[in-house]
Amino acid sequence: MALTASYTFHGLMIELHEDKTSTPAPHPAITMNITTGLPILGGGAVVDYGNGPGSVLTAMFPASSVDWQARAKDHGVPSPATIGVSCFAASVPPAEYVIVDATSPSPVNHPDATAMLPPGFVLVGGGARANWEAREAPGSLLWASRPAAGQGWYAAAKDHIYPSPSTVTAFAIGVTSSFLASRGLTVVRFHGDSYPAVPHPGADCEAEAGPALIAGGAETHWRGAGSLLTTSVPVNPSAPPIPAGPYLWTARGKDHILSDPSTISAWGLALVSCGRD
Repeated sequence: MALTASYTFHGLMIELHEDKTSTPAPHPAITMNITTGLPILGGGAVVDYGNGPGSVLTAMFPASSVDWQARAKDHGVPSPATIGVSCFAASVPPAEYVIVDATSPSPVNHPDATAMLPPGFVLVGGGARANWEAREAPGSLLWASRPAAGQGWYAAAKDHIYPSPSTVTAFAIGVTSSFLASRGLTVVRFHGDSYPAVPHPGADCEAEAGPALIAGGAETHWRGAGSLLTTSVPVNPSAPPIPAGPYLWTARGKDHILSDPSTISAWGLALVSCGRD
């Protein structure tokens, strides 16, 4: 676990934490604790299967206000992998912060769910978890974890080749609008889309100089057998603008065993000044 970036934005301390597993496994999993105690705003995960057939994400979500968890799995063919996580945390008082989750009602082949925040809260991030492990089933795999319309977060999963009905849980992370206003801040959303459809689609979206990236999401757009998430994380490919820290959110997906060229969308959420000095 590592605190890889920290800076102050409008009097708010913002931290980026990252961690990864070191030994490839069929079902890699990781839980990262924010040792500074600051609450998580948003996060993501990336699975690294090297030159293997592929491992895909099944979960990336806030297990608590200070714990970010991610899981992945190979599927149908062995492909041990490692998994990494990244998340942003900030100095938000507990009374101004909430995590809401919502689970789809019953196991189905293609479950989806939307978690909505209560009135007075603004979406700052979220996550998703396919709930297949307790059923000892072949597996349900994520293809969407992204902001929903309004102040909510959308999660979607699917079985793939092998029937595996499951539920999915969406997690929405919120901060009160009054707290953000007191710091002269608001949350903006932006996204990027890939084109054309390819077997392993990827897209990036960028927070221009000024906003502070705090979360992101991803969704594949498939029409056939399915395209599944492998990456949804912040990246910083070059010298950062002000404020310091990553300013790109990247999303990657893949078809698996069965060909299904697809596109993908990446979403970013960022804090930006609302004009109050």
